[in-house]
Amino acid sequence: MPDVKHPRCHPLLVDDDRDYMVVLRRCFEKVGVPGSQIQSCTNGDEAIQVLSGGGEIPSFVLLDLHLPRRTGLEVLEWIRSAPPPLAEVPVFMLTSSSEPVDVSRAFELRVRSYFIKPPEAPGLEIVLEAILADWIGRRRHAVVAGRLEGRP
Repeated sequence: MPDVKHPRCHPLLVDDDRDYMVVLRRCFEKVGVPGSQIQSCTNGDEAIQVLSGGGEIPSFVLLDLHLPRRTGLEVLEWIRSAPPPLAEVPVFMLTSSSEPVDVSRAFELRVRSYFIKPPEAPGLEIVLEAILADWIGRRRHAVVAGRLEGRP
């Protein structure tokens, strides 16, 4: 069993690809976030239902852009229009879209970081380590043309 490096981390994962969600959970466990602390949703409406349900606010939201029912950008917009403290929850985009309009809109909506989904687990672990470092240290990043670039 992997070491628990982040016992207070309770992410919400939102992705409609169930196979990718399994890989995400495994990678989170490898970088020190126990699976029992991870909540997941498979569409935008479900994410909003979980977030508005009055339960524990997640440490951060890891959000795909292409979702059924509501897109990731619609979910992000909903989060940012919610009352505090929900409106201030860090949101990290993890998606296959590198379209400039998507990246730009996500940052307009105050996404913490925007990452392109890596094709293999080792790359995903690197992204998750960056997300955890960002969550802890409050940096902003974007993966543009395969390079990690800082954002103000």
